[in-house]
Amino acid sequence: MQRTTLNVLLLLMISVFISACGGNLFARPTAALTLTSIHTLQPTNTLTSTVISLPTRTPIPSSPTPEYFVDKNGFEMIFIPAGEFSMGHNSIGDKRPAHNVYLDGYYIDKDIVKIIDFVKFLNKNLRDVSVEILDGVIEDPPYLQDEKIYGKAVYFRGDLIYCIDCFGWDSNLPSQDDWNQSIVWDGELFSILDGREDFPVTMVNWYGAQAYCSWRGAHLPTDAEWVKAFNKGMKRNDLVTEWVFDWYAKDYYSHSPYKNPQGPENGTFRLIIGSDTYSTYGSPNFGFWDISFRCSRISLD
Repeated sequence: MQRTTLNVLLLLMISVFISACGGNLFARPTAALTLTSIHTLQPTNTLTSTVISLPTRTPIPSSPTPEYFVDKNGFEMIFIPAGEFSMGHNSIGDKRPAHNVYLDGYYIDKDIVKIIDFVKFLNKNLRDVSVEILDGVIEDPPYLQDEKIYGKAVYFRGDLIYCIDCFGWDSNLPSQDDWNQSIVWDGELFSILDGREDFPVTMVNWYGAQAYCSWRGAHLPTDAEWVKAFNKGMKRNDLVTEWVFDWYAKDYYSHSPYKNPQGPENGTFRLIIGSDTYSTYGSPNFGFWDISFRCSRISLD
């Protein structure tokens, strides 16, 4: 009887201790591979310190306003009329709280930017583009511990925006051949492997995406612009997420302005969106195999 009582007391003590430790005393810790863990890289690009702001908003006249607009580069955009909408969710982490936002009218790309569009941008700006062969360069700080970068680094006006044939730029590639070798540099022009012209362009870092949109007289959409367009039926590609303009801040929704929010004034990481309920963040200095982008504009000029 005494031994039984002692055993019961011992089991009770162990149970209390395990509970105090969160119930995982004997669980082996594992690191879940999530988009967040893949994309949280430390910035190294000199552009990190550059202030990039959106153009001043001048409301698009409400009438007459075309539902579709084809810009000077032949890119079809859809019109999102001015008005209030709800974004955020009360039960999803950094999407809290749900809140109302007002946006002036704007246009946003109907589709994600394709490889053929990005190559056109590179070839039309060859005076501002340079290519450097990376032969075992070690990033500082390193992308991954002891990781070396091989391939062709593409710079636009002195800033890294893209990497061709690169290993180490994103070591999570499902296939090096399928994702980071679609664009070819022959020393004079950029070209595309046959059959890949209409693939979503990936491996472009945030600065490259913004540079491309600026060339078109546009900008990366803000978080609010992207979400409102998504809620109104904007097409998205299920294979990729998308860069948006905003810096990332976990608590931004709790104090964001009501009218035309543009994200935090500064930060370390840029926001990446997959839907109105899913987003993550990543270093603006690196491209990733599963991140593409589209552009937005606030005027037809």
